[in-house]
Amino acid sequence: MHIRYATKKDAKHIAEIQVEAWREGYKGIMPAEYLKSLSVKEKTKLWDDALSKPGKGINMVIESNDAVSGFSVYGPARDKELSNKNMGELVSLNISPVLWGNGLGLALTKYVIDSAYEHKWNFLCLWVIKKNTRARKVYERMGFLIDGRE
Repeated sequence: MHIRYATKKDAKHIAEIQVEAWREGYKGIMPAEYLKSLSVKEKTKLWDDALSKPGKGINMVIESNDAVSGFSVYGPARDKELSNKNMGELVSLNISPVLWGNGLGLALTKYVIDSAYEHKWNFLCLWVIKKNTRARKVYERMGFLIDGRE
């Protein structure tokens, strides 16, 4: 497995992973109609745009078997209350569902945590849908704590 910065050429792969991961991970949590309406074409356009210009977010991909298998976005906390505390935020992390359980999510989360130290953020936060127990278990395993905010 290899972690690297995402480039514009990764836009479609990231979009495919995002749609697949959301459809599988949020099944029974989000409305089926909404999940079905997710469009790889629309997400590709959004990712193409996001990866074409600099922003506050740091976009990474993780590869396994020479293919993009997941991605993460992290950067300074977007919540003004939290950004005043020199905090970073893991904004998004998705792994291709066919590869869940292979350690890619843990590896990518560890990479983001290590990067938080390099950025000298005092803390790293993230938001997870309460019913997304699979993701919550991964994050809790990596040391994230539930703070009760919703």
